[in-house]
Amino acid sequence: MAITLNDAKIGLANKVDQAVIDSFRKSSALLDAMIFDDCISPSGSGSTLTYGYLRKATSAAGQTRDINGEYTSKNATKEQKTTTLKIMGGQFEIDRVLGKAAPSEIAFQMEDQINSTKNLFLYNVINGSADTMFDGLDTALTGSDTEITSSADLSTVTDATALTMVEELNDAILKCKRKPDFIASNSKAIIKLKSVAAKQGYKTTSEDAFGREVVGFDNIPFLDLGRYYNDELGRDVDIVPIAGDGTTDIYLICLGLDTFHGVTIDGNKVITTHMPNFADAGAVKKGDVEFVASVALKDTRGAAVIRGVKVQAPSIGSLGVTVTGNGATAVVTVNPAKPVIGSKYYSAVASATITAPSVGTALNTSTYTALPANGVVNVTANYYCRIVEADANKKVVATGEGTAV
Repeated sequence: MAITLNDAKIGLANKVDQAVIDSFRKSSALLDAMIFDDCISPSGSGSTLTYGYLRKATSAAGQTRDINGEYTSKNATKEQKTTTLKIMGGQFEIDRVLGKAAPSEIAFQMEDQINSTKNLFLYNVINGSADTMFDGLDTALTGSDTEITSSADLSTVTDATALTMVEELNDAILKCKRKPDFIASNSKAIIKLKSVAAKQGYKTTSEDAFGREVVGFDNIPFLDLGRYYNDELGRDVDIVPIAGDGTTDIYLICLGLDTFHGVTIDGNKVITTHMPNFADAGAVKKGDVEFVASVALKDTRGAAVIRGVKVQAPSIGSLGVTVTGNGATAVVTVNPAKPVIGSKYYSAVASATITAPSVGTALNTSTYTALPANGVVNVTANYYCRIVEADANKKVVATGEGTAV
């Protein structure tokens, strides 16, 4: 059976559960529209939350033949895939006095847990890896026929650059199985795409299920996937990142059980909540929200990605660098402590200050080496240590320098 979040809400007796599901729907147009295959029913001692499916990789081509001739065998190809449902959510605590005196605090805490859970899911819809969560579209579309390399430079939107982007969007749409349901990226890219659509006469407007205006490209809604708070990094990051050279990716998504869809457990249990129960003994009560889901790309033509769209001029951010001690046991501390996911920290040491790498250039790996996880770098007293954050393409994202004393 296939359900949407709105379907999951119908029939629920608990008004709180209904309100929480509506909050998920309102906070993300993708979640509101996404179809979930609610077929996972774990039971027995050996049960799992694994969903198996076949992904169509290539289609068979239509042919003609002569009388008494034969067709050339050209089979459509499929790949066996699995995805494992993940239990996402969060918990909060509230004192019973505060819960009674300021009930709005419960709503505030619950809303924040909903947003965090939603953002975690959306982050993995794009960037997820089966090693830790589930494969997202970035992984699934790598090397596929629907992966396009862009030549568009939207750092300044002109008639010429807008036309290039429109041609690439139309190319990606044609590669999809059907007209996509969304064109998704980060805030910067969506702003640029709206300008492109308006300049080339492709801008359309509509209303979503909650009466809000939706701007699109030829009636395909633009979707800003927003930002995700990475607890490990201690800061917000774009769900669709912008590389150090100012480029980003744009995703076109077709929703359906034969293209791209969600997966959840059986029985309308996709989202559950537990509110603090102040009737029980104890001063501090707990509440939580839980979302059990994964995603599956059944057909590589169920989505497309346009890689490397330039949306801003290359820029280099600043890093705080502190060197504690000197010599072989010197420890380099970087602020932020960890780079953005997909990037790495690299170090170089010299007797004089080290010139920062130029914006938009690739890191010289003969000069810079990966910074060890423990931060230990051999820095002679009064020598300089420059740290560079570089993305997956070794393009410089941020840099900073410290001195050993």
